[in-house]
Amino acid sequence: MILRKTGIFSLLIFLVLSLNAQIKQNYEIQNKNIKLTEEAKDYYQKNLPAIVDNSQEIFFPTIYDQIHWVCNQVSASHYMMTYEMCRLKNLNAVNPQHQFSIYYPWNWSHGGHGWYGGAVSTTLNIAKTCGIPFIWQSPADLLKDSSIWISGYNEYYKFMQNRIKDYYFIDVSNEEGLLALKAWVYDHARNERPGGLASFMANIASGGAGLLPEGTPEAGAYVMTKCGTDPSHARTIVGYNDNICWDYNGDGQYTNHIDINGDGVVDIRDWEIGAFKVAESYGPNWQKDGFMYIMYKCVADQFPDGGILNNQMMVIEAIEDYKPLLTAKVKLNHVYRGNIKVSIGLSTNINASKPDIEIDFPIVNYQGGDKYMQGGTSENDKYIEFGFDITPLLSYVNPNNVNKFFVVGRERDSHNEYDGAITNFSIYLHSTEPEKTAHWNGNEEFNGSVIYVPLLMSIPFDKPEITTEDLPIFSHNSSFQYYMQADGGKQPYNWYLEAIID
Repeated sequence: MILRKTGIFSLLIFLVLSLNAQIKQNYEIQNKNIKLTEEAKDYYQKNLPAIVDNSQEIFFPTIYDQIHWVCNQVSASHYMMTYEMCRLKNLNAVNPQHQFSIYYPWNWSHGGHGWYGGAVSTTLNIAKTCGIPFIWQSPADLLKDSSIWISGYNEYYKFMQNRIKDYYFIDVSNEEGLLALKAWVYDHARNERPGGLASFMANIASGGAGLLPEGTPEAGAYVMTKCGTDPSHARTIVGYNDNICWDYNGDGQYTNHIDINGDGVVDIRDWEIGAFKVAESYGPNWQKDGFMYIMYKCVADQFPDGGILNNQMMVIEAIEDYKPLLTAKVKLNHVYRGNIKVSIGLSTNINASKPDIEIDFPIVNYQGGDKYMQGGTSENDKYIEFGFDITPLLSYVNPNNVNKFFVVGRERDSHNEYDGAITNFSIYLHSTEPEKTAHWNGNEEFNGSVIYVPLLMSIPFDKPEITTEDLPIFSHNSSFQYYMQADGGKQPYNWYLEAIID
């Protein structure tokens, strides 16, 4: 989701409704990167167990068997999101009713024909801003179809309630980052057990895998010892084992104290002991049980010299219970879905001809290739109805007054070759009883550029306002934390700095 406004730099505050307990975390987040506090480093170095295996928890789903380029979605939504949501709600992930979709996010990501995979971050951005359906709610999953887009506002409204708060990165190029990832796997680095999962990108180099040797822990298990130069496959960390061994230099020993790579420094890139457990997506019978290991050395080696992409792991924080406060419904038709983009805007000036602020979404955003909107070839497939969670716009409304909302349609069609139009636009305010609605019906044709369909609506809303007037002076080279105060709305608040670029 991108909030765009001209000519200001502001502090944004909006409301996220969550029943999650407020648990003290043992890390700081700097530019979406997780770093353990000094106190936490000392604690985890002394207290982490030697072995953690979250795949044995009831919250981990069955190993998926991919037949398309869906590894990123298997890792992001099917493994990580299913696990975290089931953990929060104490549900058994083996039950297919609790497993999140693979094909719904993939079909927004692969260009329309399933020729490539789409990034893990794309799936997580959909999970963060739009939500993810369960497999049973997604015809594309049930049919393993690479074209289907779901139609129906009520369906999208259900998906909006399955959300993550955000995703973060852990740099595992050094021992400090390795400790942070192990802490996350153990207890989410915030004393919340069982711990979490992590996603990474890597392929196996020629000769970069084998079976763990006899006489060592987990002997016979498949292990990844060196990554290749094409990091196109997503895999999922589900645990770790500090006792896994691999003899890199062939000296008949398993050591962590010898400079085996000859760089003059003994560090994690010299370790022959310790590995993360990894869930694959090739079915439960692959390598006996669908799992493998990747050596600690392997995740820390530089890419493309044997390590994973960017030495980076991705983790998520799910929201147990989320209800959108403000949503939009859009109905349109078009014969070439990859040529259009839809966003929602707002102006507090009821005479405005276009919005002052606009939200972009990771769906209906020049995606899906040269197909009709729902992916099929029938006349009905030209038409689609979908919904957006536009709760962040409540930060910008003029509360208890009439505001002007816009559905913004963009089209790449300079020669006017393709037909399409927006035919319905609705806003729903869910914080009132009964909910407040406004509707527009018409036929606003796409024009090869930008169209704006306006809708007036008053918003009775207790808007959160920051009451802290001054911030202390801080250095841009140091970590900074300060607790601000606010009135209005409903706690807990979620606030962050918003850089707005013209």
